[in-house]
Amino acid sequence: MNEIKRIAFAGAQDTGKTTIAKELSSRFKTRNYITEYIDEAARFYVGRWRQPIMGVADQLFLIDKQLDKEQAIAPKCQIVFYDSPLFLGYAYTLLNWNDIKTVRDIDMLVHIYEKILINGRYDLIFYLKPFRVPVDDGIRTKALTSQNSKIDLMIKSYLDLHNLEYVTIDATTVAERDRKST
Repeated sequence: MNEIKRIAFAGAQDTGKTTIAKELSSRFKTRNYITEYIDEAARFYVGRWRQPIMGVADQLFLIDKQLDKEQAIAPKCQIVFYDSPLFLGYAYTLLNWNDIKTVRDIDMLVHIYEKILINGRYDLIFYLKPFRVPVDDGIRTKALTSQNSKIDLMIKSYLDLHNLEYVTIDATTVAERDRKST
């Protein structure tokens, strides 16, 4: 099989990452590509736990689960679409920087960063700028959605700091974003 193409959608909450990643995976399947869509592990676990992510240890667990999903699915595909690239987990960890108080927390943060640098490689990254206010849906709480601009800044800073090439999508609807990403 040819080399796997890894396509990631990065952006704050409610920017259309999931919708576009699923749609593109489906479109490429109809063209006889072997594709897979890898969804966000955090959404499953936050729903299962029925409580928000509580600190660096939870975030490390979620990044490990995200990586498990990627490693299980990706080798079987030609193209993999990600709605939650690993570096988003790092941005969400930094969002709670004030809660990082112990050497243990710092060690876990460094471990998360190292994991992402080793495993978070993507052939194409679409950066989706926020275009609407996200809603509290039980997973994205009001406390989290109120920090959307901060999350966006962290994601954009990570991309720029690491000199990662990305395509910015700034359309004002998910349908327009979908068209621009194809």
